[in-house]
Amino acid sequence: MFFGKSEDGPEDLEFPEAAGALKSSFNRKLGSLDAKAARMMRSIDEAVVSLGAAAEEFRELDKEPDTDFIRATSTNYIKEQKNSYALLLARILSSHARQEKEHETIYDKYYEEIQRIGALLSDVLKANAQFKMVLDAYPNDLNRFKRAFSAIEMQWRVLKAELEMRNRETSEYREILEQLESVVALEDELGLLHRSMEELSHQSWRRVEAVEIERIEERIRLLREQGRLSAKKIAGLKADVSMILGALDKPARKHDYMALHKPKLMPMLENPDALRDASKYAELRSQVAEIKDEIEKGSITVKNAEEVGRAIDAALGPRLRGLLDEIYALESAMLPANSEIRELERESQELRDAVSGASKRVSAISRITERISEIGAEKARLSGNVERLFYSYYRKRIRLKMP
Repeated sequence: MFFGKSEDGPEDLEFPEAAGALKSSFNRKLGSLDAKAARMMRSIDEAVVSLGAAAEEFRELDKEPDTDFIRATSTNYIKEQKNSYALLLARILSSHARQEKEHETIYDKYYEEIQRIGALLSDVLKANAQFKMVLDAYPNDLNRFKRAFSAIEMQWRVLKAELEMRNRETSEYREILEQLESVVALEDELGLLHRSMEELSHQSWRRVEAVEIERIEERIRLLREQGRLSAKKIAGLKADVSMILGALDKPARKHDYMALHKPKLMPMLENPDALRDASKYAELRSQVAEIKDEIEKGSITVKNAEEVGRAIDAALGPRLRGLLDEIYALESAMLPANSEIRELERESQELRDAVSGASKRVSAISRITERISEIGAEKARLSGNVERLFYSYYRKRIRLKMP
């Protein structure tokens, strides 16, 4: 199966080659990111080296501390703490040193770098808080350190922004990768089904019943684990929604008090599930926009203006809608799995209660045969999806040869 036509025809790809072709196509699409990010990483590496040199220079500094604005403390103690602080910085830099290794994609490479550098910056800030007395005692001797730290932080933020600009390309890559992984999962299930079929053909019914039950219960465990992971993700998304809506609580109460003739905003904030109704969501956006206008005019005042501003932007922009849509999509996706679990549990109990080995054997073979046919159809569908998406995202025509 292939999508579209080409004068040269599509490239035939064996299924095991598809993941490699996908990664290569994705990396080519991110070629400009690689060049930019490499320059940023060189700048960061240079700043890290400078930060290490500044820490060593500070450790070797032979100067009396300034204790005018520090509570009574011996200068020797401050000098000892200065040495400990510089050694801690050296350990932090060492523990977060860049490790040269292979990455599957350019995105993976720089995403890992962002996480590493972010952890480095966080640990340095924690060290600064821990040794605040030292920093206060040497206020005029930390300029090189500050410049290096600021350079790392600035380039790190720019690199993060560059990666975020590639969210669309990354989503495209992951969409195809998920299709390929689904084929692998189907192949695993197909192998299990064929083994079950083989055992049904050659083993006694008592043994076959146990194998069939084991297959079903393994499927139940898999579905429950998938449900647990989905529920965990939903809980995290709902927490994000609660943070946005929670920040709007106080201004919403003031707004509701001022706008007596309008639908109340607070009930919508307290019941996010109702926002899946398009009219409710539109009403929320309308009233949040009014709150924003009232804050700007001064008719509503808030103490945590920055937090409220972020919440307003999230509610009026795509973030809140995106969170809600993802929650609804995940919840909807869980319904078929829950239904399948109930059906599998019923089937498992049915097998346990079975008394007629021959009839159950025929029934089991029929179900497996049906499922094998379904898997064949699903693999064909996924193959078409992959071919279509390869062309849509990478302008590459392929014909995928399924296992």
